Amino acid sequence: MGQPAVRRVSLSFPGVTDYALYRKIGVVSRRASQAPLSTVQNNLYSQSLTGSLFGYGAVASEIAGNGGFAYRTITDSPAVRALVAEGTEAADSPTGESTERRSSPGCLE
Repeated sequence: MGQPAVRRVSLSFPGVTDYALYRKIGVVSRRASQAPLSTVQNNLYSQSLTGSLFGYGAVASEIAGNGGFAYRTITDSPAVRALVAEGTEAADSPTGESTERRSSPGCLE
């Protein structure tokens, strides 16, 4: 008689606000991460062939001194990447304010 199969289930909840990137991971136990937009150094998105067909992709952001955040299998990844880029530019501006507010899938409001 063998060992029972145990399947590991994990959910990821990404979020983008005007000030930070957020990521919550877990079902039973949760782990949350946050990175201010002012620390984002590089931001890109990618889509596989199946992602292009079904409308999902990945967004990756490199964070100064922290490695980075990767949001995988999210819908409308180009819009989420643009939202992060806009927030990063606003965080780097002298006033620190965005000229336009946008909302996208995966955003925390």
